[in-house]
Order: sequence, then structure tokens, then C-alpha cells
Amino acid sequence: MPKYDLLLKGGRVLDPSQDLDCVCDVAVTKGVITGMAPDLSWTDAGRAIDVSGTIVMPGLVDFHTHAYWGVCEYGVDPDLTFLPRGTTTILDVGSAGAITLPGFRHYVVERSRTRIKALLHVNTAGMTHSVGELIGLQYLDPERTAAVAKENADLIVGIKVRLSRNVAGENDWQAFQAARKAAELAGIPLMVHFGSSFTPLAQVLDAMRPGDILTHCFSGRANNIMDEKGRLLPEVWAAVRRGVNVDVGHGMGSFNFDTASAALKQGLLPTTISSDLHAYSQPYPVIDLLTVMSKFVYVLGLPLGEVVRRATAVPAQLLGLADVAGSLRVGAPADVAVVRELAGQFELWDADKNSRLSPNLLTPFLTLRAGEVF
Repeated sequence: MPKYDLLLKGGRVLDPSQDLDCVCDVAVTKGVITGMAPDLSWTDAGRAIDVSGTIVMPGLVDFHTHAYWGVCEYGVDPDLTFLPRGTTTILDVGSAGAITLPGFRHYVVERSRTRIKALLHVNTAGMTHSVGELIGLQYLDPERTAAVAKENADLIVGIKVRLSRNVAGENDWQAFQAARKAAELAGIPLMVHFGSSFTPLAQVLDAMRPGDILTHCFSGRANNIMDEKGRLLPEVWAAVRRGVNVDVGHGMGSFNFDTASAALKQGLLPTTISSDLHAYSQPYPVIDLLTVMSKFVYVLGLPLGEVVRRATAVPAQLLGLADVAGSLRVGAPADVAVVRELAGQFELWDADKNSRLSPNLLTPFLTLRAGEVF
């Protein structure tokens, strides 16, 4: 009998959760990582794959996605969309509300190979695209939202509210207060989507608490993290100091190269690097989380290891999944992203139709989810 079921041979193993960056082999048995060392024997494995020249990293953990395919207009099929592109764990951020969550659990979460956690939308009917879900407030019910979140604590890890003008109109502060109340009643964090809202971002930031998440942190839209002179708002720094997390959430309209560059130069690093991949953002400008990561490494100049950390170990920890995701340690589920680093000239786009040339691009080679090859 072979010692291992599968052997990944000769790749550069990059695992920030273990401060590991070296060329070595990764062995998998019964869906679990069972060995990691240089020059493991080919003959010890039932199947061996030569991954020399690639980067072997933990399966990516995308902290901002929409996967309620067929119900939420933004939804994509998680197994078709994420697993082939290196992402093994996702956070669906508010596609479902208290009314629609049972369908999301039954038809998506329980049938997907992708590991899924979710935020519950403060609007009990969930999220929409054609008509902003908070233009009317008839579906706001923070007590019910909190109760459903508690009843589904194995799945729900936070509350979500969207404050853009096209989503909430002039109701954004009322919607925020309802979401704040639901999060407090349930004892879980709040994720705030902002962009061109009526309520000033500074007011929203002042009401956010440790553990909350500000997503779309590098948006180029009005009412963003910068003042009129291009300096980070003092409220941003105050929020970060008291433990508010900042998430990229690239998406179709919420990432700007100039905003990101200015913020990074002033010392603001994103807590998590995420895609906001959905039906409208996937073809352009997101494509996948690896493409978003490429923008931070090759255009904005962050070290590859720090970018991988913010797309693996950090989101896994925030989701309470550090024991099963975001790491290649021996004994962990074999969730692995094997990635090619292509060289050339690649035109990468932000969400405001600005392009930058990149000398490299991270692309998927293969993915393991619990040892299964995709």
C-alpha cells in the first residue's frame, strides 16, 4: 500500500500561517495533509503530480463573495466559480436574509464542495440588484434577523448592510442602525458596505465596533476613506486602532488603484484581500481572487507573502476556521491552491476603468479541496 494518496512534488510552498517559504513536497492521505518535506519519494504515493515552478499555497479564503445562485441576482455557482480558481473557502456577504436563508442553506451550502460561511443581510428578504433592497424599510426586522442568526450559528458569522445611494437612498442611517442592533442582539460582527452614501463615512465609522468590517475600503467613489486633500480620514485611523477590520471587496465598482496606492503609502494595509466576485463583476474587472491578489503584488507593491496571508490565514481566523482553513500544516484538511506566476505584460483594471500594466500574473494550476483535485 502506498504511504500517501497524493504527492505534490517540487513546488515553492508559501504558507504564511507557518512562516514557511521553501521548495518542498506536500503529501496528502485521506483528504488530510500528512507530510511536508524536501524530496519525498515518488514511489511512496499512489499518485504524484509535478508542480515544480509553481507556488503551493493554502486554499484561498475569499472574505467577500455572493454565491446564492438563482435567487440573489448577484449569485454565482460556488463550485464552478471558486474551486477551479484556487479558492476553497468563501464568505457569502449578505446574499440571503432571514426569510431566504433556509433556501441558501439547503440548495447551496449543503450541496457545495466549497466551504461556505455567510453574513445575514439586515433586509430579511436578502440582497437585490434591480431595485435597491433598502429603498423601502418594510423588510427591516433586527430582532428576527438576530434570532435567525443565532439559530444558524454554524453558518452565520455576521450581519451585512449596504449603504450606497442606489441601495438605501436616504434610508442608509436607519438601515445602519437596524443592522447595528441585529449584530448586537446576535453577538456577532457587522460588515458595512459603503460608497456614495448620504450619511458621511466618518459618522458610520464612529459607530463601528471592534471586530466589525468596513468593506470596499479602497473605493474611488464619493464619501470614501480620503479627505479632499487625499489624506486618510482621522476616523479611519481611529476605527482601525480600536479593532475595526478593513476589507478590499474589489467588485464591479468598489476598487480604485489611486485610492489603494494613496492608502498604502500612508500606512493603511487591508485586513483582508477579497474579490467581491459576483455575476456582474466576474467577467470584468475581478475574474478571480488571484487576479485581485496580482494587483496588490505587481501593481501596488505589497510583498507576495503578505498578500497571501490576507487571502488565507487572516480571513480563516476571522471566520473561526483557523483549524480547518488557511494553512498547509500537517493534520489540516488538504485545501491547497497550486498557482502559476506568469511573466509578460498584463493589463489589469480597477473598478473605475483605469488600467495598469503588470509584469506578472497569478493564475490557477490546480486546486485541492479536502484532497480532491479540481
